Amino acid sequence: MRDPHQQVKGPLKIIGVPQTFLVDAHGRIVYRQVKPLTSDAQLRALIHDHLRVRL
Repeated sequence: MRDPHQQVKGPLKIIGVPQTFLVDAHGRIVYRQVKPLTSDAQLRALIHDHLRVRL
């Protein structure tokens, strides 16, 4: 996502890319990772662990 006016960078405390955020049904950030995901399985595991959703 491009953020030319840095409207997202500050509120989300983005310090580098890539960054992954998991957001719950209430709009709360429940997980943040500041490194690349290495596989689909890793993403599925994070979603299961932090959002309690199995894909």
